[in-house]
Amino acid sequence: MTTSTRTPVRTRILEYFNRDTNRTLSTAQAQTFFKIKNVSARISELRADGHDIRTTMKQGRDGVERAVYSLVPAAVGRRKARTGSRR
Repeated sequence: MTTSTRTPVRTRILEYFNRDTNRTLSTAQAQTFFKIKNVSARISELRADGHDIRTTMKQGRDGVERAVYSLVPAAVGRRKARTGSRR
């Protein structure tokens, strides 16, 4: 029996984002880099784990809008949450 020691896709996506603070990931890139079909499901799982991932819709040259994801650094996400709760 062969066991797989492959890193989970969610971990690999987070590692991708953490290589550079301004890094973005399109649906097409995620499908190519991580060999996954349902990118939005993996992003939803990361959000459920507490990661602040933003979605921006970008229009391609062909006129079709596509999702582009970016990870908000933890310190920025906490600061926005705190300032939003003040009155």
